Amino acid sequence: MTLDGEVFIVTKGGDNVKLGLVPIGLISLDDLMPYNCVTSEEVLREASLGDATMGRRRLEALAGIPVSLVEDAARELARRLLVEKILPMSAASDAIHVAVSSLNNVNFLLTWNCRHLANPHLLGRLREFMTRRGLSLPEICTPVELVGD
Repeated sequence: MTLDGEVFIVTKGGDNVKLGLVPIGLISLDDLMPYNCVTSEEVLREASLGDATMGRRRLEALAGIPVSLVEDAARELARRLLVEKILPMSAASDAIHVAVSSLNNVNFLLTWNCRHLANPHLLGRLREFMTRRGLSLPEICTPVELVGD
């Protein structure tokens, strides 16, 4: 199936090389080929954390994907998400992911983070927050939900 749209890829550290929380091998890069993939400076920062060897491998997996800058408007929007308690203070990076993807009109935000991002109990509040500001919240889903079977 081919779907048009942009996919915002987020990544976290860990023991496996991951492409935007997509463990390499579970979802291949070919699965994401129908999409224009973008990532952000915040993703690259997170990808570099932890074990140095794994950090390099994560950054290599993200190499070549266009990077959205985390500009002042995104930082302020993320701050508002935290101050208004839409997301907890411990989810500052997640707030940045949501802000950058919304400000850049991304269609899909991929994540395995079902606590703060791909959480149906929070999506309504996130969507309402963005709508009040004249922005659209991207569809937030896991990579498996995006590419299907």
